Amino acid sequence: MYFLRDEQLVIAHREVTGPAVLSGALTELLAAPTADEIADGLHSEIPAGTELLGVNLVDGLATVDLSSEAEGGGGSLSMTARIAQIVFTATQFPNVDEVLFWLDGEPVTFFGGEGIVLDEPVSRNGIQRTFTGGLLFDTPAHGATVRSPFVVTGEGDVFEGQFAIEVWADGVQIDTVAPVTAGAWGNWADFTTTVRLDDVSGPIQLIVRDGGGCGTDPECPPVVETVLPLVLAPLTAHERSWVRSPGRNERELHRQQVAVPPGPVASTPQQP
Repeated sequence: MYFLRDEQLVIAHREVTGPAVLSGALTELLAAPTADEIADGLHSEIPAGTELLGVNLVDGLATVDLSSEAEGGGGSLSMTARIAQIVFTATQFPNVDEVLFWLDGEPVTFFGGEGIVLDEPVSRNGIQRTFTGGLLFDTPAHGATVRSPFVVTGEGDVFEGQFAIEVWADGVQIDTVAPVTAGAWGNWADFTTTVRLDDVSGPIQLIVRDGGGCGTDPECPPVVETVLPLVLAPLTAHERSWVRSPGRNERELHRQQVAVPPGPVASTPQQP
């Protein structure tokens, strides 16, 4: 499911059992972040007390019926953020393309006191990029301690399907991982890449800048930065030799990384 940190969506994990994993994921989203997630800076804009009254999935369209608490309080930013959380949580499943919102058993025309028009289905393309940038990191976890080499995963929708990850330490860019392949042209897709850093330890940042391929024209939207802070543990002499040895495959790299593992992932969703 998807919560927020500093007004940007982030991925969180819950264990959801089938067959109705779509309903289960939305129910977990409405339950709000855990104490540990709150301590890690996550929050939800969905008001407490919001209930899931029903979900109907037909031909990629998920009709999500929520209690009226869903539109209570908050301004336009809060309203659009809670819509983003629900849409991204529902459309993580391959058989869900877009979400149609209902409240208390009735279709929605305007959402909240700000009067946000919500009378048509919403896909990920309908969510403001300020909430997502071009990608969302999944693992390693925010603030995790890792050892080189480590694997980075997430999902993205980036210009022409490729992007670069900048690696920064002490205010200096020390490396670039590129190209990394993800989705494009409105299609979000998973990505996996490996970061190798020698002779570096301590706090680092992975930064991806999303300009949407617009360039530097003044009319272009602002570049959105997605930042993942990590702590790079120093390598032992044996590990340093291992990193520099050729011919290691990706399975070995996965075994060697010391990042916080992701939580359980819901199985392939079935129709609720």
